[in-house]
Amino acid sequence: MAAAIVEPPPPLEPPPPLEPPPPVEVRARPRPRPARPAPAPVAADPITVASFDPFSDETDERPSGLLRIQTLPWAHVFVDGRDTGRTTPTQLRVPAGRRIIGLRDADGVMHTVVLTIEPGEAIRISRQL
Repeated sequence: MAAAIVEPPPPLEPPPPLEPPPPVEVRARPRPRPARPAPAPVAADPITVASFDPFSDETDERPSGLLRIQTLPWAHVFVDGRDTGRTTPTQLRVPAGRRIIGLRDADGVMHTVVLTIEPGEAIRISRQL
């Protein structure tokens, strides 16, 4: 029996060079943001809010407690509906009693914490918003 000789196939031709695609104009379309409801007002005792200033240099004779507030991400801090002008992390001395703490995040959403603080008590509020 005679051995069959197999010839290799002819070499392949290289493919033609690719041409770069034509330039495409890209326009960024503004994405509509969903409407967010306005933050609900925080109910407050007008006598307490009007007479209490946590930043006053005058000593306050009323019994008070200490709030230590930390959030992720940061938030503006409200006490009984009044903006304290502070952002978290912070600590505030507040009059003893029932308090409504508002934490407004960067998106404007208000998160509320209702608590009762006893005279001399220190309360820590830690929230992930």
